[in-house]
Amino acid sequence: MNGLHFEFEWESPLGASGPELRATWAHLVITVNGISVTQVHDYNARSVRNGIYLPLYPLAEWLAMHWWPLLFELETPRRPVYADYAQRHTIRFGREGFALPDLTFRPGGEGKISLDWKSYDLPECGVRFLQQGSTVLKVSEVREAFAALINGVIKRMGCEGIVAVPSLLVILFTLPLTLLIGLLIKFQDRGPLFYGHKRIANAGKEFSCLKFRSMHVDADKKLDAGKQSKRYRELRRTRGPGYMVCA
Repeated sequence: MNGLHFEFEWESPLGASGPELRATWAHLVITVNGISVTQVHDYNARSVRNGIYLPLYPLAEWLAMHWWPLLFELETPRRPVYADYAQRHTIRFGREGFALPDLTFRPGGEGKISLDWKSYDLPECGVRFLQQGSTVLKVSEVREAFAALINGVIKRMGCEGIVAVPSLLVILFTLPLTLLIGLLIKFQDRGPLFYGHKRIANAGKEFSCLKFRSMHVDADKKLDAGKQSKRYRELRRTRGPGYMVCA
C-alpha cells in the first residue's frame, strides 16, 4: 500500500492516567509505501511486532501544533535558530514518554516531502524500532494521513464524552486562512514561509519563536537593528498584510 498511513485500533487503556489518554489508547501501525515504520522488537515479549501501543491524543496534538512546519517549512541550516528543526519535524518528539518511531518529514518544495526513518533503541519503553529507509511523497498524501489521524482522535474523544482539544479544532478550522497567508508570502518573493528567531520569556528563559515571515529575506542581517526610521521599516517589511507584523 503506497503512501503514508496511520492505521489504529482502539484498545483497553491499561491503567493510563488522564481521560484523554485512556480514551485514545490504541494499537498503532504507521506504514510508508507498505513498510511498517513502527515495527519493533519487544524486549519483554521477546518478539517482533509491526505496531506499538500508546494513547494517540499526544501524537494528534503534536501533529496539529506542528502542521505547517511539517508540511511547508524548508530546512535552512545557515540559520542558527533552526538547530531545533528536528523538534518540529520528527514525530518522536511528540511521544511524551511513549514509544514513537524516529520518522522525520522534510518539506522540499514543489509539493513534495522527503520522509526518512531510522532504527533506534528505547530501553525505557522496552522496545527497539527496527526499520530504516527514506522516500518522497506528495504533500497532499501526507496532509490526508495527518488529517485522518487527528479527525479519528477528535471523533473518539467525542464518543467518550470528552471535549475535543481546542488546539486541534482551531487548527482544523483555520487551515484555509493559514493556507492563504502562506500562498501570499510565497508568491510575493518566493522566500521561506517562516521566520525563526530567539526570544526571552518573562522568567528570562530563552526560547525559539517561529512565525509567518513578514520581512524581506535576511532583512535582520542587512540592516542594523538600531535603525528604526521609516525607511528602515519599509525595507524590512514585505508587502504582506500589516496584521502579520508583531513586536
